[in-house]
Amino acid sequence: MIYRFILVLSIFICCQSLYAKGKNLKIAWLEWPPLGGASLKLNGIVPDILRTVFYEAGYTVEFKFYPWLRHLHLVENHDADLSAGVWESPNLADRFEFLQNIAIDPGTFVTLKSSPIKSGKLSSLNNKRVGVIVGGGYPDSLTKNKSLALEKSSDIVALLTMLEKKRIDAIYNQPHTINWLVDTKYTSLKGKIKVLDPPLVINLLSPAISKKHPNKKTIMADFQRSFKKLVKDGLYEKMYKKFQIKLNPQL
Repeated sequence: MIYRFILVLSIFICCQSLYAKGKNLKIAWLEWPPLGGASLKLNGIVPDILRTVFYEAGYTVEFKFYPWLRHLHLVENHDADLSAGVWESPNLADRFEFLQNIAIDPGTFVTLKSSPIKSGKLSSLNNKRVGVIVGGGYPDSLTKNKSLALEKSSDIVALLTMLEKKRIDAIYNQPHTINWLVDTKYTSLKGKIKVLDPPLVINLLSPAISKKHPNKKTIMADFQRSFKKLVKDGLYEKMYKKFQIKLNPQL
């Protein structure tokens, strides 16, 4: 009898351990201040949104930050469960599922104030050199545009250096990050850049999971259910008070 009890107890503990392991998620991302970063308060607003939503769904999460392409590689090969956020785009959709849009994120061109470029329309960038992050989730209108010369780098600061030295004419990214870097890290460009309107596209920022992740369906369903509940309960209003960054999801 005692042996049967020990066996049952062992199986129970083993099952609980496996369950607990399945409820812990490793989330990878890039340094993308002020939206996310290892040294930011609570790792930034995007990681804190994910942390809050997954906690509501019964998960614990761990964030680690890497260069852009490496973080995608880790997620694709299940060394991390999720990316905290990518722009939903065709060049990523073949490998990843997008959990839920958590922010509407404009993709814009940024250039020097001294530049003759006046508009964010693609026609204004004809025959110009545009800096982009290698492997980014960019629209086909940018990546397949033969009238542009795309200069690729894994580092947004390197692109700012290229812009300052006029080795490129503009950078394509999102204004939150460019403005934050210029205000805090790359101050030699402070007051010398401009964001071109209109945005090229309005991107949808979403956490992403590998299409081959064994728990993909469960994780996605849990996140979507908790996210919708928390949004109704004022999640984004609370995040604004905490970070002073205004984000809006497309529900």
